[in-house]
Amino acid sequence: MTMMALTRKRHRALHLWALALGMLLAGTVGLGLRGSQVAAIAEGDVQFTVVQSPAGGSMVQAGSTVTFDVAASVTTAPVGLPVHFEFDYPAGLSFVSGNSTPAGVTCVNNSPEAGKARCSYGLVGTGPRLPVTLTFLVNATTTTAPGQVAIVAGDSDGGPDTAATGDDSFATAGTLTVFSPSTITAGGGGSPPLIFEGASTTYTATLANISGFPTGSFSSAVVFTNATVTGVTCTTGGANGAPGGLGTPSATCSGSSLANGETLTITVTVAAANTGDGADITATISAPGLGISQAGTPVSVDELGLDFTGATLQAGTAITVCSSLVAADVANDAAAGAAQPGSSALIGQVSLSPLLTTADFQVSGPGAGAVSSAAGCGANQSGVTFTPSAAGAYSVTALYNTGGTNGLSLTVGGGPSNNPAPTVSLLSPSTANAGSGTFTLTVTGTGFVSGASTVRWNGAPLATTYISPTVLDASVPAANILSPGAATVTVFTAAPGGGTSNSAGFTISAAPNPVPTLSVLSPSTVGAGSAQFSMTVTGTNFVAGSVVQWNGASLATTYGSPTSLTATVPAASVASAGAANVTVFNPAPGGGVSVTPQVFTISAGATKLTFTTQPGAGVAGSALAAQPVVAVQTAANATVVSDSTTVVTLSLNGTGTLSCTGGLAKTVSAGVASFSGCAVNQAGSAFTITATASGLTSATSGTFDVTAAPPTSSTQITVSNPANAPIPRSRLAFAISTGSLDASAVSFILRRVSDGKYWNHASGAWQTELVLNAAVEGTSNSWSLSIDGEARREFANTEVTLEARVIVGSTVYVNATVPELTIR
Repeated sequence: MTMMALTRKRHRALHLWALALGMLLAGTVGLGLRGSQVAAIAEGDVQFTVVQSPAGGSMVQAGSTVTFDVAASVTTAPVGLPVHFEFDYPAGLSFVSGNSTPAGVTCVNNSPEAGKARCSYGLVGTGPRLPVTLTFLVNATTTTAPGQVAIVAGDSDGGPDTAATGDDSFATAGTLTVFSPSTITAGGGGSPPLIFEGASTTYTATLANISGFPTGSFSSAVVFTNATVTGVTCTTGGANGAPGGLGTPSATCSGSSLANGETLTITVTVAAANTGDGADITATISAPGLGISQAGTPVSVDELGLDFTGATLQAGTAITVCSSLVAADVANDAAAGAAQPGSSALIGQVSLSPLLTTADFQVSGPGAGAVSSAAGCGANQSGVTFTPSAAGAYSVTALYNTGGTNGLSLTVGGGPSNNPAPTVSLLSPSTANAGSGTFTLTVTGTGFVSGASTVRWNGAPLATTYISPTVLDASVPAANILSPGAATVTVFTAAPGGGTSNSAGFTISAAPNPVPTLSVLSPSTVGAGSAQFSMTVTGTNFVAGSVVQWNGASLATTYGSPTSLTATVPAASVASAGAANVTVFNPAPGGGVSVTPQVFTISAGATKLTFTTQPGAGVAGSALAAQPVVAVQTAANATVVSDSTTVVTLSLNGTGTLSCTGGLAKTVSAGVASFSGCAVNQAGSAFTITATASGLTSATSGTFDVTAAPPTSSTQITVSNPANAPIPRSRLAFAISTGSLDASAVSFILRRVSDGKYWNHASGAWQTELVLNAAVEGTSNSWSLSIDGEARREFANTEVTLEARVIVGSTVYVNATVPELTIR
């Protein structure tokens, strides 16, 4: 072996030892990094992009999915540490799945902590990684952002590489807005809006898309009560959707979609159910994916009213029942419902005629016998007549439309003398004041029968309580005595026997004026010597003729309502300080003077201004934290609430300019001037504000401080040093360009990334407190700071951030992007 070959072999061995030692040191460093939670991924080691679909700014349905496609490529692989992609996903999303194509990358929800999804690439080399797709459900409006996604190394990377900075991207992030009632308008109603049981109406419901976005495919329904769906159509400008729900209470449209500005029209034919009381049809319009559940306009449903027109229900006596408008059920007399309209809205179930015939009525009972068409029913009404041959329970049922019915039950007695004929001899009370409300009427007479005798008011039945054969109590509703007049009271006793009594008159008198009450005066005080003014009086029982009195003397009064009057108080009444009693008088009939007067105070005149709210500290150019409020007061420190004419003017004591919304002069309201939007244009301390007004002693506020406004971010300020390459320490200088900003001074803030300390150029050392280092102006709006001599050693192998403060006039600007610079 030659000497040269031996030398080469030795060199090769030395290289192998060095490589092994380097790997050992790298592993040690890697373990140290994991244990200390320091940054294991540097910006640029891994480049990744995230694409959200649908992208931010879209509008989606609740329960729809959003995907995030992740592509990553490794430039510098961390030694001995696995690489993960993490998504700190926002509220409103819930994790569904995460996987790569092909398989190889696993994604786990709530890892490493709740609300995060982690996809592990494992130990990696350089080059592209497997593409990963994460899928989430959108439950509510939510916003994604670049700072939520990151590449980390190890299980506790203290400095993850997020897409918020550097060469990574999450450009499609943003807000996904869920459809809601503010973006989809819903409504509906029936035509006709009033029908009889068993009839049909066409109900039209609409869902209008005003969101600015297409909805995608969705399902909707109109859910009815007391009705059955017999026809459905779904209409849009595009995808109509499939109709459904025939024979059920719900009409459905499946697979509809709406472009922005389009409307889904759901046209439903529904048949009203036959209920015991003519229950109305209600409708709820629902589209869960669009956040819609809204009540539509109900459809009113009527039964056909039936009325027994005779006086006696007894075997052998003809009984006639006619269709009629009946307000309420009355036993053995009437079944509530509407009259026949004489149109196709109500037709006979058997005859199919718009006026029911005998075939459309059913009569049952122990001896109904022959049934014939009734005579004497009202216009466009019909009915039946039959003569029962035996006592017992009978019913007359009207059959109309498709399945609509209403029935009247009648109890027929066995002889004509079973119930005595009633008589009326006394009413108590026999008179009432108009508008006095519901009351109980006691009727005295003879021949009253429990369960058969009913008090009638102008022929209409009242709710009646049987007391004895000679006494009945009836409830008279307030609606029956709203206006002065007279009413006829009778007693009706149902068959067998019975009948209608003689009539007794009831008088409804005009109501007397009530005694007024007085509770509030507005204003309740003025300063002595004030001009004539209007006073509002609040209380109860005021009438059109009510008069406000001032110490017993009448004032010119305007009636407002039963609780409000306005009176004019002349200047002579408040010429001197003191007090006055205010009352209200109502004229006859009835009426009188309010019992408890209200005291009106005439205070001493205004003498001075006072700050009732002191101005608070603030930031230059912005509204003060507390806005000044100034009151006009008497010498006794009472606010003159009657003053609405004094003009208060503010002025600033100190260097700077004071401005307020609407100006520095303000007219008081109820003795108070409340200023808003007041601000001082420059920083300073111990400012005060002086308030002045003509003829009054001025007032000066307490002191307040104004701090400088924070710097304004500007993209015109750019750092000239490269952020993607180390800066040589031998020629260390930091430089910026101010672009179009004409700066008068520039300072640099240099912060060391490793410990957060700041460079003090004057002392040549790092310190904890922030330092503004003055920069030197160059040419073409450039400014720089050179690090010379021994000071350069302080920057060896460091990373610093450079923030520039640029002064233009009274405004301080700061660079919008603060880079991290590496010095070798």
